[in-house]
Amino acid sequence: MSGGAQGKGRTTQQERFAQLIVQGDIPLIECHRQAYPDAKSSERTRGRHAMALQKHPKVVARVAELRAKVERLIVYRLADAMREAEEARELAMAAPRGAAAAVAAVSLKAQLNGLLVKERANDRSPFSDVTDDQLDAAAATLRAILNAQSVRPGEVEATADEPAKALPAIPEAG
Repeated sequence: MSGGAQGKGRTTQQERFAQLIVQGDIPLIECHRQAYPDAKSSERTRGRHAMALQKHPKVVARVAELRAKVERLIVYRLADAMREAEEARELAMAAPRGAAAAVAAVSLKAQLNGLLVKERANDRSPFSDVTDDQLDAAAATLRAILNAQSVRPGEVEATADEPAKALPAIPEAG
């Protein structure tokens, strides 16, 4: 393995490989490909080298070191944001008419802790559990009811209690 010294006896490639592993969203073989772009190896060989390099003591130590740094940074930022949100809540509660600001601070704290979901898409259709055959049967039933009442789709029917409404056309099952 070639490359300049990168601290604690690691090569530049070992350092890059460790950094890519810590990113977490890249397959191991791709980490190896990016760290060693000049390596002329088959995919199988590259995969074996990546597995071996992942277990190399210098790489293992560097991955652990980088993960610890990332974890400290994440924990610090969350703790800091929580502290500031709590300070804002306390100031808002002490102020006259500060209830809205206090609610906003509490909401922020809940969001930071993952307790609130801002937006949720409605991914469920009202007919998602109904088969085409069931829909066709329901349409046929409605057509039969309309025929029995002598009311045709598109005609206007009125009663003493309700204003006139045009009934929608229900297409024939085809």
